[in-house]
Amino acid sequence: MNQILTTKPVRPSKTVKVKTVKSFFAICLMIFGLCMASSASYALYKNNAINSANKTNNINNNPVQTTATDNIQIHLSNEDAIIHATVIGQNEISFVTYKWDDEEETRVDVNSISDDIEIEIPAGEHTLTITAVDINNNSQTKNQQVKGITKPTLEVMQDGSEFVIKATDEIGLDKFEFILNGQGYLVRVEGEKEKEFRYPLEEGDNTLEVKAYNVEGVTETFNAICHN
Repeated sequence: MNQILTTKPVRPSKTVKVKTVKSFFAICLMIFGLCMASSASYALYKNNAINSANKTNNINNNPVQTTATDNIQIHLSNEDAIIHATVIGQNEISFVTYKWDDEEETRVDVNSISDDIEIEIPAGEHTLTITAVDINNNSQTKNQQVKGITKPTLEVMQDGSEFVIKATDEIGLDKFEFILNGQGYLVRVEGEKEKEFRYPLEEGDNTLEVKAYNVEGVTETFNAICHN
């Protein structure tokens, strides 16, 4: 039996084409995502690098700073109305600065391993700040509360046949002790800031010792010999 077979051209499957397009599109998206991620990472790295460089430049542009160290010793002591600041360093001390409270600093060049600096104490309560700096820019700072005291001032003179004693004190006088030709006297003045005394002189040499006290117990002494 003769059969006639009809053949038709085979057409590619539409399903296969769709799958192929989807796969290609997915690959493109992955590549694009990788590129974007790489760009973002590079931008972040670049930004961090720039910030790091800026920080380094800022530090390098700062002026030289001193560093606190235990290699410098500062010892303070007072005598009457003077602070003695003794500075000792393992290296040469370049200079010392000091100031009272928030006042302007005073600089003293040292240029040696140690030095003793005298600082006059102002009257009243104050804070002394003293800093010593060595040749390597190491420093040591010390703060000290100081109560400045004033001593009475005494002026003794001869006026004819009399001793004349004048005394003053900023915070007030309290009492006087006199020894005139071996005879002792005590006079209280109750806070007066100025006082004058007169004592008659004997024939010949006269010796006088005056000791003035202010209200804080600080004293000043004056000795004199006069001939009448």
